Amino acid sequence: MSIGEKIAYYRKRAELSQEELGQQLFVTRQTVSQWENDQTIPTVENLMRLCEIFKLSMNDFFEQNVCAEKNTPAEVEERYSFEYSVSDIDKAMITLTKERFAWCLYGVAFMVLVIVTASTNTAVSLAWVYLIINIVKIVGMVISFLSQRAKINSRMAEEKYVYEVVGGGICCSVYSSFGELRLYERIDMTCIEKSWNTRDQYIFQHKQRRYIIIKDLVPTDSKFKHLLGF
Repeated sequence: MSIGEKIAYYRKRAELSQEELGQQLFVTRQTVSQWENDQTIPTVENLMRLCEIFKLSMNDFFEQNVCAEKNTPAEVEERYSFEYSVSDIDKAMITLTKERFAWCLYGVAFMVLVIVTASTNTAVSLAWVYLIINIVKIVGMVISFLSQRAKINSRMAEEKYVYEVVGGGICCSVYSSFGELRLYERIDMTCIEKSWNTRDQYIFQHKQRRYIIIKDLVPTDSKFKHLLGF
């Protein structure tokens, strides 16, 4: 179940209306409705307060995947935990940028060829313009790569990603190095926008957020691997 579905389930179990729950959280009924319809996600502070109201621990709320029809937790079929080294993150970043980088290099090579073989000044001038544009793009990508590398390394190297296969779907929880929950998301396979498959890693983009799977840590016959399709 999604976060919104869980909030709705536990609210009804506590016999609270959206208005009553909102009053206890100092938010509007519309805000509670948006949470329950997965239009927005509560802040960590609101999630903690929700757990207090529902008399649940954070682990109960996020790790027990409630099956509302049976009023029992759905079973976690598989669980995988990933903590990334700097090397893992660098490999992923290179995978994500090398395609654009390669196209710019092809553009540079082609423009050099045009400059060498062109028979008119106009063609040479245009080739020089495009050559400079591609060189600027390459320099920009290198600068962007280095700046993002430092930022992403400092964040992801301190996070733990936990994936669970539940009820035919995948849920992802992201924890800080102190065990604080930073993100909980149910991965909708139809919302995977793009994926990259290398020898060591499978990377996918879901709702503009990218996730890294270390292949060696996932059995070849796992349901997790089958669902993601790598």
